[in-house]
Amino acid sequence: SQLDRLFEQQTLKEQGAAYIKAAGNGFSKIAAGGYILNRTGNGPKLPFENSNLDPSNSNFWNLV
Repeated sequence: SQLDRLFEQQTLKEQGAAYIKAAGNGFSKIAAGGYILNRTGNGPKLPFENSNLDPSNSNFWNLV
C-alpha cells in the first residue's frame, strides 16, 4: 500500500522512524463449527481478538 511504501522510504533514512498501529476493537463474533457468539446491543464491546492474526500486523515494521 501507499502507507507501507512511505514507511519503508522513511525507515531507510538515517534518522529512523516508528509506526505504531493500534490493535483496535474489531471483535463482533466468534464462529466455530455450529457455534456462533454475536456481540449485539449498545453495551461496551471489549477487544477480543489476536491482532497478530492479521498479516499486516505481524511483520518486522509494525508494533501492535
